[in-house]
Amino acid sequence: MKKLYLSLPAKVTAIFLVCILAALCMASGLMVAYMAYEGYYAADSKDYYDTYSFDSITFSYANTAYEYYTENIPAAGIQDYFGPDKTNFAYEIVPADEPDTVLASNYIQEEPYRTMRIQTDNHIVNCFVRDPITIQDRYYETYRVFEQAYPLRFTAIAVLIPSAVLFLALLIFLLCGAGRRRDSDDITLNIQDRLPIDLYLATAATLIVLLLYVPLDNMIMRSVFEWVVMGVFALAAFCVALAALMTLATRFKAGLWWRNSIIWRLARLAVKIVRAVGRVAVLLLRATPVIWKAALGFCAVTLINFMFAYMFFVNYSNMALVLGFIFNWLLFLGVCLTARNMHQLKKAGMRLAAGDLEYKVDTRWLFMDFLDHAQNLSSIREGMSAAIEERLKSERLKTELITNVSHDIKTPLTSIINYVDLLQKEDLPPTATEYTQILDRQAIKLKKLTDDLVEASKASTGNLAVTLKKTGVHELVDQSVGEYTARFDENNLEAVVSAPEDEAFILADGKFLWRVMDNLFDNACKYSQPGTRVYIEVAREKSDVAIRIKNISRDKLNLAPDELMERFVRGDSARATQGSGLGLSIARSLTELQNGRFGIVIDGDLFKTELVFAEIK
Repeated sequence: MKKLYLSLPAKVTAIFLVCILAALCMASGLMVAYMAYEGYYAADSKDYYDTYSFDSITFSYANTAYEYYTENIPAAGIQDYFGPDKTNFAYEIVPADEPDTVLASNYIQEEPYRTMRIQTDNHIVNCFVRDPITIQDRYYETYRVFEQAYPLRFTAIAVLIPSAVLFLALLIFLLCGAGRRRDSDDITLNIQDRLPIDLYLATAATLIVLLLYVPLDNMIMRSVFEWVVMGVFALAAFCVALAALMTLATRFKAGLWWRNSIIWRLARLAVKIVRAVGRVAVLLLRATPVIWKAALGFCAVTLINFMFAYMFFVNYSNMALVLGFIFNWLLFLGVCLTARNMHQLKKAGMRLAAGDLEYKVDTRWLFMDFLDHAQNLSSIREGMSAAIEERLKSERLKTELITNVSHDIKTPLTSIINYVDLLQKEDLPPTATEYTQILDRQAIKLKKLTDDLVEASKASTGNLAVTLKKTGVHELVDQSVGEYTARFDENNLEAVVSAPEDEAFILADGKFLWRVMDNLFDNACKYSQPGTRVYIEVAREKSDVAIRIKNISRDKLNLAPDELMERFVRGDSARATQGSGLGLSIARSLTELQNGRFGIVIDGDLFKTELVFAEIK
């Protein structure tokens, strides 16, 4: 079957047969319709006098005869229309209440008649029609059609049904084969398939209407010749319709059939124009400052409302009232949407300001400047996230570098310290003994520096396991001062401790807090002016506990507090002492790991460090 509808001769044969079957279906269908309309298929239909045409013509003649009677037409005029040689119709007009009184008549009793009675308001028209029909009047043509068609009434049905089935089968065959070729698997378009679809269909529809309008409107169906002419016109209209169906089938199979149309091209052109105008309008609108947009919007809304009010109060237009209500309702929704957009942007700004870089602005209902602002906030969020990620990556790399280098240094450094210790136990000359002492001091200093580096790296990145427990601040400070009493005395410093009588408790890791105090006291011993005091204060401030350490610097403090807390920065820029410059940085990192705050205050030569923790009961 597939090869058959790919064959061109098969398609041509099918088209020829479809046209013949279409003509046969139209002819038999018209016959069946006409005979059904006339009542040929009614059970009581036996002859011409039982048809609709007979009843209709008789009723028309009766009305004419009654009009002639009521209008007092002369007898000569009546005979010209209803004479025995002019028509097969005869009549009697009698009063409705006196049926035996004849008021007007052309009835001849000697001839055979078929009778019919028609009632008017006050009269009865008795109608008589010759049997058989012999005179060529209005009955004659329909009588002859009945004599010829009545015997074929069932034959027409028998022809119509198989013809219609074959016609539909061949039509489906042609539609399936439309656009198909034996030498190609793709749909092949011919000349008519490339014409614009809407222009083609409009032309085809116009031709069909014209071909059907000529025979139906301008022809009086009185002869067989006129029936033949009507069939030719109808067949031509069918051929045009068949060509339109086949090109539609081909275009549907090829896909995107609507694009080959004038309407589609005009619509695309209109869309392009609208988009171009819209882009220009958007560019102008974006270039306009927000305050001018608001002012122009207010003026536009005021003008529109004025127009609606004028139409309602001056022209009494209820439609203006309805449109004005709809406009202001839409305006209310727009204001609500604008307020929502402002709230969304405010919320996004607050979240970003709070450091929530994972928050994304909901842009589903944002428009115009609100959408631009939301996109800017998203860009800021992405930029900050990228910067933080880069910073963290850099910190991780530095930590790994410091840890790896420190580990690589520790192994040979331990060997150096051990061998220096062994050399010190030997009996060496005085000069060699002095050299070994210098090596020992510098090796210990280098070991402490590497330990500080590792600890500072871990503290700054939070890679330390912190166990927060209830810790007494006064007790810890007293223990720390006790540990450093000898060093304070060695550096000619006096420690002065002040604390509340009752103990103050905080959540802290005792080991790390001790390391913080150790670094701060070590810093005081290294850099304080000899012969001065070191003040250690524990104080309650609202819901916090503060630990302050104050001392007088030996050297000029020519750095800002933030710079002093950076790594490898010391207050003595000449680097005359043994500090590594990591103590304050480590102290700050460890304090923050314990949820505390670390600060430095410099007032002239007064150097003050402060630790603040939340107090617990």
